[in-house]
Amino acid sequence: LNLDFVFVQKQNPNLSVEQIREIITTNIKDISANLINGSQDKMGSGRLDINKALTNNINTSSARMISYSLEDQNNKIPEIGESIALNLSIKNILANTNTCEVSVFCSSHPEISISKNNFKHGPLKTSESFSVSDSFNFKIPQSFKIDEELVLKVVIKTDDISNTQYIIQNVSPSYSVTNLNNIVAAVNSKGNIAYTDLSRGGGEGLTHKNFGSDLLYHSGLMIGVSDTKLSDV
Repeated sequence: LNLDFVFVQKQNPNLSVEQIREIITTNIKDISANLINGSQDKMGSGRLDINKALTNNINTSSARMISYSLEDQNNKIPEIGESIALNLSIKNILANTNTCEVSVFCSSHPEISISKNNFKHGPLKTSESFSVSDSFNFKIPQSFKIDEELVLKVVIKTDDISNTQYIIQNVSPSYSVTNLNNIVAAVNSKGNIAYTDLSRGGGEGLTHKNFGSDLLYHSGLMIGVSDTKLSDV
């Protein structure tokens, strides 16, 4: 990818890093037909094709989700039984498009119905963005378990490209995420820090603003209460 980036940047020196990355990821070889069932849309955009990226680049429209929020009745943490509103920010990164259509599905739990799960926007210029709020609403059923993953599939179509992105959120998490002094870490009631289990299935790891993510997979906190005793919390 780094070498592809250099080639495309040299040919298009006035484009931003975001636009160059988008040119590379939209001009790929589609390998979805060769994937087993269930893995489509989850193996990246496809196989890199530098020749295609260099010959068919800035004239393609392509939009992506750049941010999202899940709004509930109180703390913005999706919990069992709550009604949730999904808010999205969408950006058209490359060429102008006459239309931009956004659809949302719950891929982890098809029984969850999302009201107004399709939103259509009019023309967008290059680098123009828009927000969608109060359109994608759903309720988390009582059948959910604590820490169970909610996976939302977001499909964004322009005149030329259909992009798929995923939102993955733990419901009723048994941990809290702290964000202080450039450090983001998850801590649960058992004293686990970073990811809250050995399979990295809960929490957000340990991230430092200047040194990246996944700095610590799993750790615990022990407090010495005397010369001969430890309190394992």
